[in-house]
Amino acid sequence: MSAIVPSPPHEPLLPALPTTVLPALTALTESLGIPRTVLASDEEIQYAWRDLPREIREIPTDLRGELIARMCVAVSTGLFDGAMNYIWNAAILQLRTEGVNNFV
Repeated sequence: MSAIVPSPPHEPLLPALPTTVLPALTALTESLGIPRTVLASDEEIQYAWRDLPREIREIPTDLRGELIARMCVAVSTGLFDGAMNYIWNAAILQLRTEGVNNFV
């Protein structure tokens, strides 16, 4: 019976943000002399990062490429609009690839 039920997709284990990216964002904004509030808050980034593995799990492993990695980096820095652009581009490229393969 276990052969009929597919195993769940692999959920990636992402690194912790509080000790890496979040302090760098604060240092960056301070060095530029701009308020930290121009970027997403630490809490917003942490929530998005915490939920990201669940979303990545839904993407087949063979489709997790360069654009998915870029999306993850964008999420980790709170650039959520950029993350949406990367995942959109990845989806469109996949649809185009599937379309080409369906006509062959």
